[in-house]
Amino acid sequence: GKHTIAEGIETMQQLDFFAREGCDAGQGYYISKPLSDRMIGDWLAAANSKGWRGLVAV
Repeated sequence: GKHTIAEGIETMQQLDFFAREGCDAGQGYYISKPLSDRMIGDWLAAANSKGWRGLVAV
């Protein structure tokens, strides 16, 4: 099947909209600034501890 990725998410309202609409993944400054490969593991652990489910950051 097809998957949808939202790009440029900059507000909570945008994140909520795409999550409600069934978007599979998203990225943008609201979710995180650009991270190095060394920082992504810590970011993912923190995001999981906050319960971020459904719309996955890419």
